[in-house]
Amino acid sequence: MVAKLGAKVEPPKRLSATSKALWRELVPARVSGSPRLTMLCQALVALDRATRAGRRIDREGMVMETKRSGVAHANPAVKIEHDAQQLFHRMWKDLGLDAVVDEVEESLDLLNAGGRHADRSE
Repeated sequence: MVAKLGAKVEPPKRLSATSKALWRELVPARVSGSPRLTMLCQALVALDRATRAGRRIDREGMVMETKRSGVAHANPAVKIEHDAQQLFHRMWKDLGLDAVVDEVEESLDLLNAGGRHADRSE
């Protein structure tokens, strides 16, 4: 991902609609330069992963029982969601975007619809 200073950089196709909207809000005003764009992309991929895992938890519950023995186990998506959220927050802070959390939360609130995210395309 190579970007010229001030050039419009489209969000990666693999991002959800929510993450693409965040990308467009942040690039190039707050994030520019190849290393920072790469880090932003990875942060947003982690956000999307946490969101998908959260949807799975919503559908299946935090605890699942094995069909054969009926033993209860934590849903594997709980760890995936947690790890992805931790990665997102760490990268977000490393990018210096923790100072714009209120703005981003407002943007997410506008994009969210009821559930975890309005983007249900995954």
